[in-house]
Amino acid sequence: MRLPSNNEMEIYLAEIRKISEKSPCTHCQHSALILKNGVIIVTAYVGAPLFCIPCKERESIYDKCPMGEGEHKCFYPCPAIYAIARAAKNGVELEGCTIYLSKGTVCENCLPVIIEAGIKMIICDEKLEQKGSKINRTIQSMGRRMAIYRALTEESGIILIGK
Repeated sequence: MRLPSNNEMEIYLAEIRKISEKSPCTHCQHSALILKNGVIIVTAYVGAPLFCIPCKERESIYDKCPMGEGEHKCFYPCPAIYAIARAAKNGVELEGCTIYLSKGTVCENCLPVIIEAGIKMIICDEKLEQKGSKINRTIQSMGRRMAIYRALTEESGIILIGK
């Protein structure tokens, strides 16, 4: 699989930053973009599923719990899951695709779904080795699960790239 150039990565990372701004979620403005043969085939951001009320329009316990304070777990799935679901709904094959993720890296819940979908490259809008980064905090908090995360990535042949 060909690695994208820095210029290509910046173009698509800029695009997912724009997509993130569309998210109606009050706390998690994350997005995902899936490419197949250099063409954007699906995008997604955190928000309510079809026909559900967005969190901005309902009183939410999360309004009382800003990010970084106490427990915060968004009710809605990660944008990677939404993007894969939209591709499946439209009959789009994801084998060999690349997924770009904003604001961090793939979470331990999404990685198995990404592997099963056949996506072969994950590009994150954050430096993987950046000290104090969300990715490193996630890796540290995952503890033992991180060994499984790394093993799954290696076994499936997925390439994980940070900005």
